[in-house]
Amino acid sequence: MNLSSNLRTRWILTQLLWPFLLGPSSAEIQVNFSHSYNGATNSVQNTGNITLQFTVSNVGNVTLDASCVNTGAQAYVNEFDGNVGTVANAALWGETFTITLSSDLTNSGNLRIDNLGRGLGIQGQNPHKIDDTSEILNASITGTSLQSNLLTISFTGADSTGQKKLDLNTTSYDLTTQSGTIDVSNQNVGMNFSVSSQSDLPNQGFTLSGISFDFPISSGATSFDNESGDQNWNTSSNWSNNSLPAANDNAIIDGFDVLVNTPVAIAPAELEVRSGSISFSDSASINIKSMIIGRQLTSDVTFSLGGSGASINADGTAEGHFAFGTSSTIISIPDGAGSRRLQLGPGTLELDLGSEWILDGSGYSGPYDIGTTFQLATFENFVGSTSGFRTRNFDLPANRALQLVVTATSIHYEIISKNAATGPNVIVINVDDIVGGQHYAFEGRDCLTPTIDSLVAEGLNFTNAFAASTVCGPSRYSLLTGRLPSRNTSATFLAKYPLQTLGRFGVSDTQLENDKQNIGAWMQQAGYRTGFVGKGHVWDDAVKSTSNWENIGLITYGKTDDPANNPTVNGAMKHNHRVLCQRMRAVGFDYVSSFYSANLLELRNDSLNVHNQEWITKGALEFIDENHHEKFFLYMAPTINHGPVRNDLSKTLGADHRYTGAGYFPDIDFSFMPSRQTIRNEVTAAGKSLISARETWLDYSIEAILNKLTSHGIRNDTLIIFTSDHGEKTLNSPIIWGKSSLYDGGMKVPFIMNWPAGITSPGRTYPDLVSHLDIVPTLLELTNASELPTRPSDGVGCDFK
Repeated sequence: MNLSSNLRTRWILTQLLWPFLLGPSSAEIQVNFSHSYNGATNSVQNTGNITLQFTVSNVGNVTLDASCVNTGAQAYVNEFDGNVGTVANAALWGETFTITLSSDLTNSGNLRIDNLGRGLGIQGQNPHKIDDTSEILNASITGTSLQSNLLTISFTGADSTGQKKLDLNTTSYDLTTQSGTIDVSNQNVGMNFSVSSQSDLPNQGFTLSGISFDFPISSGATSFDNESGDQNWNTSSNWSNNSLPAANDNAIIDGFDVLVNTPVAIAPAELEVRSGSISFSDSASINIKSMIIGRQLTSDVTFSLGGSGASINADGTAEGHFAFGTSSTIISIPDGAGSRRLQLGPGTLELDLGSEWILDGSGYSGPYDIGTTFQLATFENFVGSTSGFRTRNFDLPANRALQLVVTATSIHYEIISKNAATGPNVIVINVDDIVGGQHYAFEGRDCLTPTIDSLVAEGLNFTNAFAASTVCGPSRYSLLTGRLPSRNTSATFLAKYPLQTLGRFGVSDTQLENDKQNIGAWMQQAGYRTGFVGKGHVWDDAVKSTSNWENIGLITYGKTDDPANNPTVNGAMKHNHRVLCQRMRAVGFDYVSSFYSANLLELRNDSLNVHNQEWITKGALEFIDENHHEKFFLYMAPTINHGPVRNDLSKTLGADHRYTGAGYFPDIDFSFMPSRQTIRNEVTAAGKSLISARETWLDYSIEAILNKLTSHGIRNDTLIIFTSDHGEKTLNSPIIWGKSSLYDGGMKVPFIMNWPAGITSPGRTYPDLVSHLDIVPTLLELTNASELPTRPSDGVGCDFK
């Protein structure tokens, strides 16, 4: 069978049970910018930034909801809306993502619809075209880490005389017709790009009429294989619409994204997915003895079971065995009729430490009656860990929650009643080693921190705020519990300082106890979804020596090993991050990601000993996306400005952004923030000291979070608390006056509260003494949860409104 690429894709998606995708899919999203405005030039055409919000259904269909800043053009921008294509990459199914269109020009350079109903231009030379060297249309994508590929750009209204060119980033395309479509797929440009006519002669340009793009599926391998090694599944002639290729023993999928949407008539005895993904949806069903998913450290495997119609059944023998490894993510996606489960009968379900199982509610709309269940698996035997289970994207009523239920023969989630959260969303940002009064423009420093400064101007500035300790562990313990460090009762602390004795606190003595007496667990009980991103440093005794790693399920690697060129090391780092996140979740957090258990040094690897504020921010943005329908509490702890510190920024903005606390990610997308070099250039161009670029970096991080809150319509009802764990050496004084001392340089911290809907008379300064110990009782009072702690608090609630 010799099928063209496009025909083959359509045939796979509509007829085949197993579409074995051997390269980038031809499924694509097409956005048409035509509209009905056809009149005289008018300011109603100015759009401001245009937001293209895409929603992908659980079977890959994509709808667009377009909006713009200026209300006058909104009715015409709405005409972009509708069904715009399909996505074959199942990793994006059930998700949303956003593309923002903007103009580089300000004031007279408005992005706008043209006056002939054809598309987009920029006000300037000809106000209906992109036709001046300073007119640049920028596109940026957020909400997905998948690699995107711009396929085509459509134009119209190109001038009939002179030089005619369209520039995509730094590549120019000749325009030989007045209207047309340019194939730009070979340029390998994602959805972060710029379109201009900079190579044209002055006043030569065009109107942008549309774009198309997709999310290619990475093949990773050249063929299917069974264990006999004959690779007989690598051509379309071996595909069948009602069965797998014949295999009497073990079938292997390595490097493909496989969709199953109709019943499987013939299946191998065992199916192993080593890399790629496998998704069951619609009426898919299979009877199979065993599956092994994601047990190669060097791979990432997604296994999804979507809707109420798809089912996977063991073949009824006691030897049935479904094993999910540390590199696997299982996603159960219920529809309006509920969810289907893995039905293993007398078989065994095995979940390795580090495996993750997500119940995703993006396709579920109710009912939310108490007792409603979402089945995940039934079995005769269970082996392994349940620490990787979590939920996301549910629009639950305020008085409902999902509770994991594990029995001897089943695992499911059940809807239960809960206390309805009564306060605002809360985000606590606790930066590292930043003394109060020295670092930000609102404190008088000559630097660029406009977002943080705006939190002050529109909120409260506590100018006499202090940490509970001058070193990391005890300070963070107190902030998260409202208790003095000396009240710690963890086994580590009591072993060093038995009751009725005195001792000098170390950095890692005061570990969080396992009794859930902390703000994360209390906010859960108060009806909130809770999240943790960034630096923990509240139980790092377990990780500070690699000799203990094996005892807690971590994998060791060499200090000088580079994960960029060592897949095994990179896999170990990803595994360790998953295990550590799940460990942190157990103390009271629904979501933990972009997590450092302690300082960067405790990762025990030279390549990872660099700060990555974008990665921490990405975790925060994903938490907000997943939980914005419900009230949430997020604790975000950046690692800056703790060491390693280099005045040349080689460990911060000069480092490679692809190195994260979970290893090396070559295709990671941080387009929600400017590039590191852009920030450095901005700071230098403004005449500020280069070292202050770290604060500007953090400022852009917070701006991204505020933008995310605004996009979900919840900015006004979100309380943001910004502070630092303690001081540091001052910028102009000896270190003895700073961190680890009881001088102001060690104890005093910046402290800001900002809540647009809740703070009266914003812009005030509060000069009285406050402490990190006051944060917990204040939040508990605000959420009507003051009765939850079973141990006394050492702080005082603050009526700051």
